Amino acid sequence: MKTPALVDENRTAGEAGWHLSRYNLMTVIPGENKAVVANLFRAVCAVYGPEELYLLSEAENLPEDHPILDLFRKRGLIVDFDEREALADMGQKLRNASDQVTLTLCTTMKCNFDCPYCFENHSGGDMSKETQDDVAALADRMLRFFGAKKLHIIWFGGEPLMNAEVIWELTPRLRGLAERCGAEYSAEIFTNGSLLTQETVDRLKDCGVVRAVIAIDGVGAAHDRTRHFRGGAGSFACITRNLRTLRIPFLVSIRHLQTGENGDQLAPMEAFVTQLRKESGNSLFFAPDTCGWNHATDDRKGDVTILKDDGGAAVGIRRDTYRFIPARGGYCGAATSLASVSVDAYGELYKCWPEMDNRDGRSYGNARSWDPAAPIETASRPEQLTRYLNTAIPNGDAECWDCVWLPYCVGGCPYKRLNHEKECLPYKNCPDRFLLSLYERMKREGEARERLGRI
Repeated sequence: MKTPALVDENRTAGEAGWHLSRYNLMTVIPGENKAVVANLFRAVCAVYGPEELYLLSEAENLPEDHPILDLFRKRGLIVDFDEREALADMGQKLRNASDQVTLTLCTTMKCNFDCPYCFENHSGGDMSKETQDDVAALADRMLRFFGAKKLHIIWFGGEPLMNAEVIWELTPRLRGLAERCGAEYSAEIFTNGSLLTQETVDRLKDCGVVRAVIAIDGVGAAHDRTRHFRGGAGSFACITRNLRTLRIPFLVSIRHLQTGENGDQLAPMEAFVTQLRKESGNSLFFAPDTCGWNHATDDRKGDVTILKDDGGAAVGIRRDTYRFIPARGGYCGAATSLASVSVDAYGELYKCWPEMDNRDGRSYGNARSWDPAAPIETASRPEQLTRYLNTAIPNGDAECWDCVWLPYCVGGCPYKRLNHEKECLPYKNCPDRFLLSLYERMKREGEARERLGRI
């Protein structure tokens, strides 16, 4: 960003280099003489009256020292720099520097479920002692190279609890590495929830797990249709019994994937999770999302269809107004950071989860030999690494480059962009609905803060 010039009382804000952000959104609040204005670069949203809205429309023509301009600057509504160049610069910096190393570790590629939309083949295979040694050595190299202050582990699979011994054995080693490097250690686990016991959740807590992600596709039969055991038996009763009866000492995100078949389950599922939270006393967070494209959903068209149009927009708005975040240099760690690595049960490295368990040339290296200090030279297939990193900011895509949503979606999922087609935000063409939903969330949170203040 440019250093602000000295204020000249005879100069307008526009003459001083200030202009409206290209990432402002605005909509009128129904029944009120006010509007919601959000800046997607800064992730700041507020309500403005007629006078403020007029001054914003005239911001470039106002005297440089007009008092309202300071508010507009702080909220990102006016800027004196090129925001697209800033996005590209963010992405470039993230590639080579990170204060956090994130390793997704598959304890096994086996799974006791057979979900039609799963991107894995579940070809079998457990992480061996030798591969655990390689993973520990890789974590050590990465922590030292990046000088990271955090080491975050995501236990994954397959179903990771089918080979939980890897978690119990590898955690002390990884935690020790983090301590020696002065880094904070944390972990989370993606599990189908069927193998949880009280002993297991207590041990996970002792292993630094702060969150579990468990998918539930609907209430009862709606869930069992897509998330069932191998052989076809439903899993809803088993999972919900565990969530209800176990005392789980960490956050559980209930991931509700909506498809064309369970599009009517959003409200029933939210009500169910709310009731389950009350009954169990566990920290359950309802997290709806849409089931996106992968090779499996394309191959199994008769089993699962992708939720599109209004249904997809509704879920997307619900999801993203709850994670309203400032601009970042890329969609996810797969596209932005060398410090984010996924490791399958055989020690093969990938940039993206859907690539795992598909070892037909999609891995870019191995935990035994890959070194972030020489990422290209030590990669067995460097093109599998660079093709993801090159999607960080889609500056070669004119549609994305000119889109108001660019700071928020940053070109969309790199896996889909590289393997299928880019997938725009489902609510791209309904910004008013997004803003009004964001406004309602702000009001609810404000009311909650007021209630807490009175207690």
